[in-house]
Amino acid sequence: MFAQMKNEFVKFIKLKYGYIYVLLFVIINVSSVFNNNAIRTNIYSDEAEELLSFYYEKWGGTYDSRFDTEVGLYYANAISENYRLSTDTVIPDALKERLDEETASSMMKLFYASFNHAKNSSYTDRVSDVRGYQIILRSYESIDFFFVLIVLIIACVIFSVDKQKGQEEIVKATRYGNKSIISAKLFVTVLIVVCLEAVKLIFLIVPVTKSFPMTSLKTPLQNMAYMHNVTASLSIGEAFIFVVLCEITGLILTAFVCAFVIVGSAEGFICGLAVAYVPLFLLNRNGMYRNVPMPSAYLAPYNFLESIGNYKIQYVITVLLVVLFIMLISRVYTYGFGIDKRRLH
Repeated sequence: MFAQMKNEFVKFIKLKYGYIYVLLFVIINVSSVFNNNAIRTNIYSDEAEELLSFYYEKWGGTYDSRFDTEVGLYYANAISENYRLSTDTVIPDALKERLDEETASSMMKLFYASFNHAKNSSYTDRVSDVRGYQIILRSYESIDFFFVLIVLIIACVIFSVDKQKGQEEIVKATRYGNKSIISAKLFVTVLIVVCLEAVKLIFLIVPVTKSFPMTSLKTPLQNMAYMHNVTASLSIGEAFIFVVLCEITGLILTAFVCAFVIVGSAEGFICGLAVAYVPLFLLNRNGMYRNVPMPSAYLAPYNFLESIGNYKIQYVITVLLVVLFIMLISRVYTYGFGIDKRRLH
């Protein structure tokens, strides 16, 4: 089995130039780090970020009610029209010289939102800066079209290489040809999808860790804006695991649809693309597409987070769908079940 997987992987990389698709995916993700303002961490000036870090070091961490009066009075002063840096007794003098009143006021507002949430929330007592990780999570709010496109191309290549080389019938004639080869193709497809997802995640997280510590991943999800009402007990790190697994599931489903519908043909590519997007457009009103266990929902997993515990039936149905497609693909490859184009003429 492992030898066959290695053989399928080598065929994909060497015979069909699969490394070009992988390299293209890496290049696009690297370029997004530098060109996409949404994932840059230097949204504010260095002085503003330094001041915000100072606030979190002074009053952040686990919420402490002893700071309520001090923080409340300072916040009221910082946002008032009469606020002057020259009379501020909290900010270090060395930092004051590089700031203005507007910046100091804005950073205090940003910090106080986190402090006040920890004070009043029944889900979290953490006062922490999680802006960078929130930006990454929100990148999973919509379908990554380029990622879907690359996975569909890869699936077409993997499941059509033997047919295009004229080796399919020869391989099927061997004793273990059918079962071992189709299993190897499925495993290689899944493995490549997982590796590409890991590459995407690395290029999303690494730039953010320069300004936001990895320890923030242990912070409850409710610390994020727009996530205050999430009832599930999840940390930000666990939320990342969830959205990544969802996207992988959606990509695998899309690839398997592509493999099943007339294995490795153009029709398979088109059907895979349709399954990924059509339910989104047809059922997009009020988030109805989330109730359909199709790739559309899992390829935009951020939308699951607010009601993560309400879709247990969908999760079970999705697992059954993956198993069903594996069985159907095996059937198609082994017995030729499908459309016989020669009968159409």
